[in-house]
Amino acid sequence: MSYNEIKDFVLEVVSNKKYQWAATIVVFFAILMLSSSIRLSNWDLFTDRTTGGMIPGDLDSYYFLRIAETLVETNGNIGEIDYMRVPGFNVEWTYEISPQVIVWMWKASSIFGDYSLRTINVFSPVFFFGVALILFFLLTYVLTKSKTASILSCTFLAFVPAYLFRTLAGSSDHDAIGMMGFFAVMLAFALAMKYLDGAKKKNLIGAVVAGIIVGGITDASILFWGGVGAFIFMIIPISFFALWIIKLQKPDSDFKDTGLLFYSAWLISSVLFILPSRILPSFFIQRYLLGPSSIISVAVLAFIIVDRLIIYFSKYMKSRYNEKHRIYYVISVLIILGIILLPLIKMNFFEIVWITLNKMVNPSWVGSGDGGRHGFTVAENSQMYLSDLIGGVGVQLFWLFFLGLVMMGIEFAKKIKSRKNRYLLIVGFVAMMSGILFTRISPSSILSGEDFISLGGLLYLSGLVFFAYAFLKSYNDGRIEIDSSILILSAWAIVTLITARSSIRMLFFITPFICLSSAYFIAKIFEYYKKNRFEEISGVILIGVLIVSVVVGGTSIYGSYLLISDQARHTGPSADWQWQGAMSWIRNNTDTSAVFSHWWDYGYWVQTLGGRATVADGGQIQTIYDGNHKIGRYVLTTPQPETALSFFKTMDVDYLLIDQTDLGKYPAYSRIGSGPDGVDRYAAIPVMPNDPKQTVETANGTMIVFSGGMYLFEDINYNMNGKDIFLPAEKAAVVGVIMNIEGNSLRQPQAVYIYNNIQTRIPVRYVYVNGGLIDFGSGLDVVIDIIPAFTGNSINQMGAAIYLSQTVSKSLFARLFLLDDAFGEYETLELVHTEDDPVVASLKAQGVPLGDFVYYQGFRGPIKIWDVSEIPEGIKVVPEFKEASTGEYGSLDDLDFGNRD
Repeated sequence: MSYNEIKDFVLEVVSNKKYQWAATIVVFFAILMLSSSIRLSNWDLFTDRTTGGMIPGDLDSYYFLRIAETLVETNGNIGEIDYMRVPGFNVEWTYEISPQVIVWMWKASSIFGDYSLRTINVFSPVFFFGVALILFFLLTYVLTKSKTASILSCTFLAFVPAYLFRTLAGSSDHDAIGMMGFFAVMLAFALAMKYLDGAKKKNLIGAVVAGIIVGGITDASILFWGGVGAFIFMIIPISFFALWIIKLQKPDSDFKDTGLLFYSAWLISSVLFILPSRILPSFFIQRYLLGPSSIISVAVLAFIIVDRLIIYFSKYMKSRYNEKHRIYYVISVLIILGIILLPLIKMNFFEIVWITLNKMVNPSWVGSGDGGRHGFTVAENSQMYLSDLIGGVGVQLFWLFFLGLVMMGIEFAKKIKSRKNRYLLIVGFVAMMSGILFTRISPSSILSGEDFISLGGLLYLSGLVFFAYAFLKSYNDGRIEIDSSILILSAWAIVTLITARSSIRMLFFITPFICLSSAYFIAKIFEYYKKNRFEEISGVILIGVLIVSVVVGGTSIYGSYLLISDQARHTGPSADWQWQGAMSWIRNNTDTSAVFSHWWDYGYWVQTLGGRATVADGGQIQTIYDGNHKIGRYVLTTPQPETALSFFKTMDVDYLLIDQTDLGKYPAYSRIGSGPDGVDRYAAIPVMPNDPKQTVETANGTMIVFSGGMYLFEDINYNMNGKDIFLPAEKAAVVGVIMNIEGNSLRQPQAVYIYNNIQTRIPVRYVYVNGGLIDFGSGLDVVIDIIPAFTGNSINQMGAAIYLSQTVSKSLFARLFLLDDAFGEYETLELVHTEDDPVVASLKAQGVPLGDFVYYQGFRGPIKIWDVSEIPEGIKVVPEFKEASTGEYGSLDDLDFGNRD
């Protein structure tokens, strides 16, 4: 065959739609298989060393596994109350059905072999990921009509790191199945909008059926993952509202009836279909219809009803009616009705506006007070800024995403006949998106976007106002035509950008749209090049942009592939070997009715792996009695043993568990456990390693220096040799500890502080070393806890110093966990189990003389469990421990907790 014949054959094959679809399916299948295999590459890590069975990955997955196992054990008759969570408070089971889905998958798996429920549980997120990727492909194709965009968006999503962890094997909580449900809702809605937008004749029954189908799938997605519901009830109303405005430029359009029926059917069916579930209708309405963000769904319904009525009655008021101003009539009527009617359901129109504006700017906004204590001390709940977003998805993908937004703006305005208005609307669209995206850069930036009256908030709202002006100007000057797909993409973009201002956890949810937008840009540039849409832009520039975009996108994909391949292989269960051993001890050595107290992180592990009830867990159910604050203040950081003992007695706690990582978490629970000022318990615990370079042999012995430190969390006032020393919190820092050893004697150590570049050394009163407490009788009231260090080939018994400040040294955590009750305040608590860190356990197995703690690549310690059931009779039951929060921190401080006599 000649070159021309080969060329013609290739072009014919490439242009053939059947071959295109065949190639698309093959490429998609390859992406699906490769990305799924990466997500299964950590499979062998999920074996419990104590049972040989499989266990999940992240914390929440243990809760859903326990529900699934309970469903199997009870043959589906699970009952109403979950007795493992805060016994005595009648906590109900979750309404989400992902555990039930896992049980169904397990039963279906018998067709392929004999698999355990836990095996299917570990596999389930990868299965949901696969189904979700298929739905995402279909959704992207429906919205873009581009196979290229669909393949690219799926490729980006399959390999982007931000979408990996919650779709890995073992991450069997609701996120993976929730995204599957979200894509299903979006696909159903997009198809429904295309049906309504393109309908040639009025079909009222079809509109109602479409609304009911979307409503049913909406409820299914909420039952998969309740969190996605809030976004569905924003995206659908915003995009539908825009379509209504555009279609009803012609008041005689059939959409005034079909649209109203569809939207009403969607809202009503979503309420009705939820009735058979565990979700109370009142809860559903309050969260998904009247919530600060989702109330827009009801507002849109009110708008279209009022608009439809005005259209109907307009023929009777022609003398005073101007069709061009109809939209303003509707808005005016709604404002008046809102001011009059909302108080009847105990809501305030102006308060809703105020909250909505602030929530738009900062979704984590909580108004006055510090209601965000818990949220901001948990890593995944910390606020997200632009810097976090870029770090999560990568620089290349981020800029492709932004260019995709610009491209959507071009498509949004392309059918406007007036060139001036078209360009104005494009600029307005980009200004709106940029205003949302670039006005929350970092916590330290002037554009921190904390609320709508901040500089970032004002710029953000200015972008919205400018877009509204540009849109209304085009609307008033002539007919606007915008495809329903662009409206859905635009609504999804707005919700994505607002969500990008909330918590780090939501990066997982917004990543799919970032991938879609990035692919949209590349696909559109390719389409423009083929069609030469902009005559004034040469083909050379277009192909140059296309090549750069493809290279940038390819680089992003390849880099992400390498990164997630490595991450996936090494991501195992959150309950590591040490925790598996501790839970085995609990299963085998405690009564099945035992109740455990600990910081909330470990609740699901104790409930699922240990099989015992807890008074706190990762689901934050303990907020019903303000448990995070009370455990933080009256147990872990308490300087008064009576408060902890009273808490145990009141809550019927049998065991106290403290983990080594609680040392690093001290700032979190001490912040949550602080009083009204938020700082009276707030502190951290620095561990300072021995610095061999500063070790000095003196005439009488050896001087050892421990280097490290932190800024002080509390003022230090000390009189030394008649001179008053003042070191202010947050300005002065402790930077080291100096110890002198003479013969076999330890001289009084000194803590080294820096303030205003001046070094100050203050003698320390207490040292805890080799299991004994040394009291020098005078000195600053802090404790230096000396632990050995492992250097890789030897043990240094003076390896590191743990600095316990004046406040921290008096806490239960320090005195019981670190100092082994050296002050004799917790004699009735019996240490019944110590689960060593794997490094410590290995060294002990080799005959190395070690205690519980060692410094090796950081602080390492055990999990300790105390039997706290023997409470002195003098300790009182304090009913206030079981009461809900009064809104005041430290409100129980002045109560009588009894005495230890």
